[in-house]
Amino acid sequence: MSGEKEMELKFMEPAELGEKELSAYTVVDMREEGVPPELQLQGAVNIPFSRWFAEADAIPMDKPVLLVCQIGKLSRLAGEIMAEKGYDVTTLNGGFAAYYAMKKRTGRQ
Repeated sequence: MSGEKEMELKFMEPAELGEKELSAYTVVDMREEGVPPELQLQGAVNIPFSRWFAEADAIPMDKPVLLVCQIGKLSRLAGEIMAEKGYDVTTLNGGFAAYYAMKKRTGRQ
């Protein structure tokens, strides 16, 4: 690797998502476009997985990256690749599906 330091992919639990200050992250929503606004994370950049390989290098490395997809599988794959490239990257365990299920179960807003 050309001077890049390989990082380790980190994982965030759905309950942590509502507690973290997301402005500390570059949040990337990997779901396809057209997600209703009430199901989006405020401030997230939308790079669907179908375009991720073409656009991922445009994600800045100046702060940690949080990748989120629908069930956590695509963001994990993408996160592993980004970590190999030296990104400080975290993925949401279970994706948005787990996050919204947790919110419904706990009544969190």
